[in-house]
Amino acid sequence: MTFEQHKIKFIKTLTESKEYDKDIALQRIVEIIKPIHSLKNYKNEKDLINRIAIDSVENWNTIELILNFRENIES
Repeated sequence: MTFEQHKIKFIKTLTESKEYDKDIALQRIVEIIKPIHSLKNYKNEKDLINRIAIDSVENWNTIELILNFRENIES
């Protein structure tokens, strides 16, 4: 799968989660990820995404999913 395919699947998973509508931090992470089109650009935003996830996202399973996104792409 390409980065774009992984990204689309990842965004779909996040937006279809139960907590998406009420979790502003999760919505912000999706907004940050949407315009990214390559792994190199994702690496530039990774620290911000991880910081938002750890500090603000409410569901621990969602936090783990966000933190492991890059590793899932590379495997």
